[in-house]
Amino acid sequence: MADIYSKGSIIQPRQLRRLNGKRVVFMSGEEGKIAFPYIIIKRKKDYQPVNIMNRQVFKEIKQIRNGRVTLAERVNSSSPLYSTGQGLSKKRHKPLTGEKKMNRKRLRLLSKCIALIFVLLLILRIIFPTQMTDWIIDLWKMFQR
Repeated sequence: MADIYSKGSIIQPRQLRRLNGKRVVFMSGEEGKIAFPYIIIKRKKDYQPVNIMNRQVFKEIKQIRNGRVTLAERVNSSSPLYSTGQGLSKKRHKPLTGEKKMNRKRLRLLSKCIALIFVLLLILRIIFPTQMTDWIIDLWKMFQR
């Protein structure tokens, strides 16, 4: 499948899911908004949904816009819908590096250890109520926040 973020790639109907909320201009001049799998067209005072997956409807799309920027356009009625390579930012999620993974694991382990220590202190308080001081209770309340 072609990358819709690169210039000159041919856009298929199923790829319009990524362009949800963008404006569509038809060959007849009508405009609509993508709400996948439909294009919502305003005709007079009412809104009419049109299925994008319908091949005939998809062939009628002339342009796809994001504000003033044209994301994709068709040169003529018989040409495919080409991406312009503008107006879309490709979201890249960087995987966690080894150091960040280790830091997360350490934080989880540390929080589990702290919780275990406080549970042990509470058990000791129940067993030996007179020997425990109030600073342990205050410390426990501080960590619960």
